[in-house]
Amino acid sequence: MKIKQMLLAAACLVAPFAGVAGQAHVCHSTTVKIDLSKGPGSHELSDSTVFNCPDIGSKTIPALAQDGWKMVSVTEQGGPDDDPDVTNLYFELLIQKD
Repeated sequence: MKIKQMLLAAACLVAPFAGVAGQAHVCHSTTVKIDLSKGPGSHELSDSTVFNCPDIGSKTIPALAQDGWKMVSVTEQGGPDDDPDVTNLYFELLIQKD
């Protein structure tokens, strides 16, 4: 009888989490070339910035939020270009859905 009660208690604890798997994706905005010889330039994050997300498509932050995605973090990323006076910048967005 004790084992039955323990198994029942364990099943009750696990049951609410069965079949519930969260999702998370890393999304990237389009790359912008910034000519450093002309000054620092600007690459601003806005509601109209489009992110390309795996299995979701291309969406803005408001559209992702409307679809139930939570914004976990956003970072600005950069990389070199063939031209030493140019850098490539883009935003990286981490989203998740419970």
